[in-house]
Amino acid sequence: KEIKEFAFAYTRYLENLTLPEGIKDIKAGTIGGEMYINGEFIGSSIVTLNIPDSVEIIRAQTLCYGHQGLIGFGGITALPNLTTLTIGQNSQLKTIESQAMVDLGVTTFFVPASVTNIGVFAISGPNMRAINVDPDNEYYASFEGVLFNEDITELLLYPLAKPELNYTVPA
Repeated sequence: KEIKEFAFAYTRYLENLTLPEGIKDIKAGTIGGEMYINGEFIGSSIVTLNIPDSVEIIRAQTLCYGHQGLIGFGGITALPNLTTLTIGQNSQLKTIESQAMVDLGVTTFFVPASVTNIGVFAISGPNMRAINVDPDNEYYASFEGVLFNEDITELLLYPLAKPELNYTVPA
């Protein structure tokens, strides 16, 4: 099974999207993206997104020509209304490429045990307060909602909306 690039790009009314089992690859630009309407950028309308356990990779940005010049899109981007993102405990997701999942509306993000590679700035959103990692993940860990490598010696990503005024990086 396959869903092509930009298949669910720029949706204005779609709110709930469930992808079928069997899909292994979410290509760059597949879901989301911003539209320029009446003088402002508006993100996609999706509120709930269910990613099947069969997905193994969420791709990084691809470049395309838009009215503002070259614009990059990750596999799942510009979903400011997204409140529910389901990635199951039995997920086969291995790779989230750099900038593959940016500008998401969710407040927390779950990294399943199967993930072995997370690219630079792969996961972000203006409301994201915590990144939680399955305790069985051998490559990544979460400490106080912050993403680290497995032994918590490298801080990889501090959530954009983490509400603390002060933070001390673990020694």
